[in-house]
Amino acid sequence: MRTELSPFTPHYAVTWPLDFWAPSLQAARVLAQANFEMTLRFMNTASALNPYLRPLQRTAPRHA
Repeated sequence: MRTELSPFTPHYAVTWPLDFWAPSLQAARVLAQANFEMTLRFMNTASALNPYLRPLQRTAPRHA
């Protein structure tokens, strides 16, 4: 037996905003995951380049 959801069903009245915003929330989660992965990749690249940037940091002028 199948029960049809109507706007007058309390469950549907409570959950319809989640159904409405689900695609936007999914897109935001995907973008946040991609941003996080790119941040980790950039941090990994920076740590890999760190030995080559160390001499530049040592020879930088120190402003008193």
